Amino acid sequence: MQMVGPRNFFRASWNNWLARRIPSQATLTLNQRRLFIFPSPAGLAFLALQLLLLLVAINYQNNLIYGLVFLFGTMLVVTIHLTFMNLHGLTLRAAEGDPIFLGDRGSVRVGFVSAQRSRWSIGYGWQGAEQRTELAGLDRKTLELPIAPDRRGRFKAPRFYLETRYPFGLVCCWSWVELTSSILVYPTPKAPPSNAHTTPDDADGAYFRRAAVGDELWELKPYEQGESLKHLHWPSVAKGFDPSIKVMGESVGTGRNSIDFDDYPGVDIELRLSWLCFRVLEASSSGQAFALKLPTIEQTMGSSVAHRDEALAALSLFRADDNDAVVSS
Repeated sequence: MQMVGPRNFFRASWNNWLARRIPSQATLTLNQRRLFIFPSPAGLAFLALQLLLLLVAINYQNNLIYGLVFLFGTMLVVTIHLTFMNLHGLTLRAAEGDPIFLGDRGSVRVGFVSAQRSRWSIGYGWQGAEQRTELAGLDRKTLELPIAPDRRGRFKAPRFYLETRYPFGLVCCWSWVELTSSILVYPTPKAPPSNAHTTPDDADGAYFRRAAVGDELWELKPYEQGESLKHLHWPSVAKGFDPSIKVMGESVGTGRNSIDFDDYPGVDIELRLSWLCFRVLEASSSGQAFALKLPTIEQTMGSSVAHRDEALAALSLFRADDNDAVVSS
């Protein structure tokens, strides 16, 4: 039986308590139950100074020092109220982020709505990635929290914190919030080896290939001494880049492409999805009509951006143990 350390036990207990007290929601308004407040390090030093002044005032029976103690105490009480109200009533809404490819950095979006008054110096973010913002009056903002997912699929945003020390930094008010914000993480596109593709029997697809005589640009490669200057890519030279040679290509086939999960039998599923992702992007960028076929979905032929996004979403959400019937899109 695996032993659980005190630190992990405390963290799990804290997360469970937060989940009960501040459950995940699409829209959440910060109220007294969801906010925590405590003196900051500067506030603790301020309290220590007050205690010292009080001891001096009692010892010397000095009315001026008593006045300072009462003045500082009043200021601390007002500060607690202002700090608390800087977050109280703030409404947060979950928002969808832009899809990304696995390995790229993206962001989770959260909408902030200020409730009829200004908000100042609000910190937000994950641990170690703090950012700050200011909401003035009825200002509405969409804030972005950076993420770097380590797997494909739908990435659900974890809890993030909000905190403020407005106006004097003596008191810190904070909350740990979990919203239903999420983004899609597509597989990392990888070009399949030329010998890996098994063409289906019913394929009528088209593809773009390198050709000695072609009418479309395939790629740019570094210029080597002795190569013909007629293939030099002059626009890049004009912009100050190193000389490059144009390698041409051509479209072959009917312009229709069947991209099938079963094209690569025996290949690791994640690698197979990366190859399919590359082929979807390649077909879309060249304007080919294509259809993605997975055990869980079979597209009709299409070439629109929405068709491409549907295919990428299917690759992102594919599960090897999903036994659902094939659905025609």
